[in-house]
Amino acid sequence: MSDLGQWLREAREARGLSLAEVEKATRIRQQYLSALEADDWSALPNETVGRGFLRNYALFLGLDAEELLARRQVECADEMAIQIASEPRPVDYRPIEFDLKLEDGRSRSWLWWAIACLTAVTLVVGAWWVLTYRPDLVVALGPQPTATHTSTPTASPTLQPTATPTLEVLTQEPTPAPTTGVFILPTPTPTATPTHTPTPLPTAPPAPQQEVRIVTRIIERAWLRVIVDGQVVLETILEPGDEREWVGQESVTVRSGNAGGVVIILDGQELGVMGEPGQVVERTWVWEDGRVVEQEPTVTTEEGTALGGGVEPIATPTPVPTPTPAG
Repeated sequence: MSDLGQWLREAREARGLSLAEVEKATRIRQQYLSALEADDWSALPNETVGRGFLRNYALFLGLDAEELLARRQVECADEMAIQIASEPRPVDYRPIEFDLKLEDGRSRSWLWWAIACLTAVTLVVGAWWVLTYRPDLVVALGPQPTATHTSTPTASPTLQPTATPTLEVLTQEPTPAPTTGVFILPTPTPTATPTHTPTPLPTAPPAPQQEVRIVTRIIERAWLRVIVDGQVVLETILEPGDEREWVGQESVTVRSGNAGGVVIILDGQELGVMGEPGQVVERTWVWEDGRVVEQEPTVTTEEGTALGGGVEPIATPTPVPTPTPAG
């Protein structure tokens, strides 16, 4: 089952456009636009024209046209493989004939003579190749020389002179006699002076950093547009399992064509999905008065754009440092 048509339809609905408005902008008839969104390529004039319509439609919606064309190429290859595998293949059951009958004895003798000649020629050629390119093999096949044991004369031990120990006379220095009648004064011991260590003053906690940190987690395929500080940083279709983080200094805006498939995480706190499945919801978080505040969300329906839509805005307070008296 192809997903190209569903991608095109979700992107068009997320922009709030009708088929008539797309026809007026792209000059592609509504019946062909409807066929592309329904993946009914048989309703298109041919494959080449259909791919041209697909490219123009994707570029108009802001999608990656090359990626969609590549997916269509894979689908065509799969359809061709299935068609070839389903067709019956003809089987040829004609027997192969071999004539193994020999006419007379002369044919058998000629065959044996041919085999004998071929064997002799092979042996001659092999011997010539060995003698020319590998003479070392011939040497290796010959008799090997026998090693002769040669005795080595053993040198007679030589007597070494023995050193005669020499007695050393130790001279002991005389010990001085104690002196009588001399009064020795005691040595004064220095007294340690205590050092006053100042008590460190408590420091105030750092001021909160001004930033808006949003994480989008995709649980169902959805079209997504992200605006950070007034600049569009993403506009594409995301698949389940895709999780990305957006950090802005002033504001972060997230708009989804399938609000039930996008989970919002604000500063590590999970806020749940953006809205109901299939809804087009836009939510904005701004930095205001030292904290992150969510503005009133907008929900786009078939009747128009409405504020609120059952989505409760959440304001995340940021702790303010308490002044510490100087000690």
